[in-house]
Amino acid sequence: MIQYNPFLKLNRLSIFTHDGKSAYDEKIHDGVNIIRGHNSSGKSTIGNFIFYVLGGDFKKWTKASLACNDVYAEIFVNTEPITLKRTVSTSGNQPMSIFWGTYEEAIKSASEGWQIFPYRRSEKSNKKSFSNALFLSLGFPELRGDVDSNITMHQILRLLYVDQKSLTLDLLMTDTFDSAITRKTIADLLFGVYDDSLYSDKIELRESEKDFDVKKKQFEGIEQIFKSSDTETNPQVINALIEENYNQLNSIDAYLKKIYNEEEDVDVNDEEKELKIVTIKTQILATRQSLSVLQSNINQYEFELIDSADFIKSLEKRAVALSDSLLTRETFVDIKMNHCSNCLSQLEPVLDDNHCELCKQQLPEDKGSSQIKRMQQEIDNQIRESKKLYIEKEHTSLEQKSSFPALEQKVRGLQRELNEALSNVKTERNQELDSLLIKKGELGSKNDYLIKQLKALLKIHKKNS
Repeated sequence: MIQYNPFLKLNRLSIFTHDGKSAYDEKIHDGVNIIRGHNSSGKSTIGNFIFYVLGGDFKKWTKASLACNDVYAEIFVNTEPITLKRTVSTSGNQPMSIFWGTYEEAIKSASEGWQIFPYRRSEKSNKKSFSNALFLSLGFPELRGDVDSNITMHQILRLLYVDQKSLTLDLLMTDTFDSAITRKTIADLLFGVYDDSLYSDKIELRESEKDFDVKKKQFEGIEQIFKSSDTETNPQVINALIEENYNQLNSIDAYLKKIYNEEEDVDVNDEEKELKIVTIKTQILATRQSLSVLQSNINQYEFELIDSADFIKSLEKRAVALSDSLLTRETFVDIKMNHCSNCLSQLEPVLDDNHCELCKQQLPEDKGSSQIKRMQQEIDNQIRESKKLYIEKEHTSLEQKSSFPALEQKVRGLQRELNEALSNVKTERNQELDSLLIKKGELGSKNDYLIKQLKALLKIHKKNS
């Protein structure tokens, strides 16, 4: 029989009670297997256990079923054996333990070689579900049937296994939460007509529209607050206002300096003036140092982002190489050698498949493909974690870049104050000078407010971009 991948076959089902005794242990042969027995003898229960251990979400156990604790299943995924284990529970969404080897090897291993996967993928810890792990081993794409949930083994099995409580006319097992796109995705996948790009684009569009609506509402709320307070919301206009205020400040400073130079009698408190200058210089030094540190951090994060992107690309190349290696092994596994590669003489037939066709020696147990599948899972976890860290670094870099203009404007403001303090200060000012100094203070306050406003708007625009 020709095997077409993806391929999954149940080889063995083993069930243990709470005290460790075997309640059921059966090897499943190729072809059709029939479970027979009298009424209420447990035929449906066996089917439920198979559905559950393969990844189904089942919790309506009978009283006899709850006397069992652990369910094991040895399966063939494409060409390699994998052992699954799940604990019977009345709570849904139970995790699964996976051993990348045969059942005999699995029961001899207490914990080494086992990996535990949750029922659902955790966005917070970025840990993938057992459905993701099995789909990766089968060679399935990462399917998405709804915006907020992935296609799981439970949903795949709904088309393969229908319990007695489902309606007789339904093709899929009855489920509480369901949608048309989920049913269509399951059917297309199992019938071999699944188009990953179409569904991915649909889901990506829906997620983008949802994210856009949320950010749009946030932006409109903030914009409404700005407008109700007669505040400008265009960053270009705000930058223009800041520059205009600086020009007016420079004009006032030039005019004041000219007047002070023309005055002959100037009474200045040297000690107070010197203290003010020292204070401003200290503030400028600290602010410039903060600006330098911020620029250094921005450069460092940009370097780390480039390095992380290269690392993710290298991991993805390794994942593709492992898939190619596994495909090569599976492609050439059935090729038989009929002639000697040295003398080209016809070879004598071997006793069985466990002996080498050339040297007739018994072959060691081959776990190469199982190890490749284990490595695929590890690399997939590394890619997920690396992408999560990349996004976090990217957000931090954007926040630092958005705060850079405000800090730079602060340095300019302090420098302007220092230039003012270094100029001659007149102790007895006339009304014209008073009005100019008041105007100067107002312009400085307006610029401080506009800089803070610009910083807030830049953050909003960058998060929405």
